[in-house]
Amino acid sequence: MPPLHISISITVFLLVALSITAFHLINMKRKYRDLRQTHRHLHSLISHIPDLIWLKDKQSRFLLVNKQFSRAFSIPEQQILGKTDFDICDDQTQAMAYYEDDLKTLREKQMVRTEELITGSDGCAAWSETIKVPIFDEHNQVVGTAGIARDISKRKKAERQMLYLAYHDDLTDLPNRISFTRQISKALQQPESHVAVILLGLNHFKTLNDSLGHACGDQVLIEISRRLKTLIDEHTIVARYSGDEFIISHQYYKQDNSLERLQTLLLQQFESPVILEELNYNLSASFGIAVAPDDGHSCETLLKNADLAMYQSKINKHKHCVYFVQEFADQLLYKMKLGNQLHQAMKNQEFSLVYQPKMNSKTNTLVGLESLLRWKTADHSWISPADFIPVAEQNGFIIELGGWIIKSVLRQIRIWLDQGLQVPPVSINVSAVQLKQPHFTDYLFQQLQRYQIPGDLLEIELTEGVLMENIEETIELLNKMRRRAIRISIDDFGTGYSSLSYLPQLPIDTLKIDRTFITNLHLNSDNQKIVKTIVHLAANFNLSVIAEGVETKEELEETINCQIDHIQGYFYSRPLTTAELEEKYLTPRP
Repeated sequence: MPPLHISISITVFLLVALSITAFHLINMKRKYRDLRQTHRHLHSLISHIPDLIWLKDKQSRFLLVNKQFSRAFSIPEQQILGKTDFDICDDQTQAMAYYEDDLKTLREKQMVRTEELITGSDGCAAWSETIKVPIFDEHNQVVGTAGIARDISKRKKAERQMLYLAYHDDLTDLPNRISFTRQISKALQQPESHVAVILLGLNHFKTLNDSLGHACGDQVLIEISRRLKTLIDEHTIVARYSGDEFIISHQYYKQDNSLERLQTLLLQQFESPVILEELNYNLSASFGIAVAPDDGHSCETLLKNADLAMYQSKINKHKHCVYFVQEFADQLLYKMKLGNQLHQAMKNQEFSLVYQPKMNSKTNTLVGLESLLRWKTADHSWISPADFIPVAEQNGFIIELGGWIIKSVLRQIRIWLDQGLQVPPVSINVSAVQLKQPHFTDYLFQQLQRYQIPGDLLEIELTEGVLMENIEETIELLNKMRRRAIRISIDDFGTGYSSLSYLPQLPIDTLKIDRTFITNLHLNSDNQKIVKTIVHLAANFNLSVIAEGVETKEELEETINCQIDHIQGYFYSRPLTTAELEEKYLTPRP
């Protein structure tokens, strides 16, 4: 029997060993319990994540899936574990795509991101964004893959909607200019075919839009677009260009006449009126046509040339279809050059005024003068007012130029008065751009005061078109001038808008009959009737009448026969310089 102290030592050692073992067992049990609790928490978290989550081994067998994954494939979780995509997917092509992504993730040892259309067991398809990452063990070896897939169908729908809106017009649902450019660029690449670009602009749409309101204007655009959509086929594209303009392209071959047929169909779209608020509105349109390859090889060039052709259609009183010719581009370039030269011409004092007499045919006496602008360039070439006045109106230079004319005319009247000459009323042509200036009448009155000119020595000539723009405001302006005794005449009467209904309201003095009615008046019975009607109309409203453009004895005799005594034209005199006028017509005051 061992000594007591040895027995105690062994007992203590065993007790300590048992205690340590018990401690480790208790600790292991606690860790196991904690591990199981952590596993439950992790599994609960994974199950409540709305995305699809899974783990796979290196053979692409499922080790773990969450409830969303199981629900997506309508297979219980336990029946998925240990299987591959080939086992659970009806679409084997789709399963192969999943498998290849797994191999790529294992091979490259980095994240793989894909967007794919997934078809579930119920046959419904949804877009999914899938991210797969490799799983590494403690030795940094790849042992499998983990994946998460998120439903991005709503995002994809929003992206498609945004993409659609980027290439379509929101109001008419037609392709927009960007979409049109892309489509026609493809058509232009096809050999042996011709591509026609037709630019369509609605006539007087702004007037309709302003008078009825933008809501009605939108309804017009929607109705026109609906009609144009009926022309769309595999060779024809219709798009909204901008505002009240639409663009059409048509691909054809020279041996067919499909372009001519399309033009006929286009014109037919405007034969029936548009109904707005139970009223019928007859609309018309102007068409400009450019054809590739003759008129250009790019969409940009064809659009530019079609635009030039449409502009010609509008200025030619809405002649329906106008084909582009190089002359249009040459005219545009010429006008651009004129626009650049105008300011320099003013600085170089290249502008001057001439005056054409207005005569009383009964007494052969001077009753008035019309001031006319002339431009002689530094190289001594003359530029027609018909060329540079429209350019000056378009670029706003007419305001400066018009101010110069007013000052120059009034200064000349002052000179004649100071010379003791008898001066008749002198007329100045005023454009719509000038009249719209908020301080036009203030400037006019200031210059009258500056040169001490009586108002009855000045006459303002306005075309019908100018008068009919903002008619109420125009009448107010005319009344202000009439209160200063300034005379008002309507130039080119009968050629523009019909102002007959407004004649009783307009504070005017004279109707000037346009030269188109006077030329060969003795040979044209229809024009004789028109002229006599205007004379009768003027007499009813106590207005005077003057005939423009009388050049021959026969025209003069017929004009007098139509009861017109006041004459302006080459029969009496061409426009004269101040020196010529003083010599031939201006006499000393009695």
